[in-house]
Amino acid sequence: MQDKKQGKKVATKSHCEYNIKGRLKIEEFITQLTSCINSELLFIVPALVVVGIFIKRLKFIPNKFIPLILLALGEIFSILFLGFNVQSVVQGILLSGASVFSYELYRQIKAKKE
Repeated sequence: MQDKKQGKKVATKSHCEYNIKGRLKIEEFITQLTSCINSELLFIVPALVVVGIFIKRLKFIPNKFIPLILLALGEIFSILFLGFNVQSVVQGILLSGASVFSYELYRQIKAKKE
């Protein structure tokens, strides 16, 4: 499918569209990421961010394991809401990725202000 505004090819899968080539601006990336995540599950992203911050404050869990823990929790919540199928597994991955991305984006913006 051709994008009429920019002339780029766009691959379409259900309601999720993504650019095949070219760099994305941060706003476009966030818009496309949220269009790929099931709207019923979007509330899980901030919950995972809070859980990640809580885990980060625990000194006995190394920071390198936080994304893995969030991935497991994202998968569990996604399977609970959507049932066990391929779509719920993909949604769990997207949820955990969005939560880690959100926290890192917040952290980078906060670091630039200081």
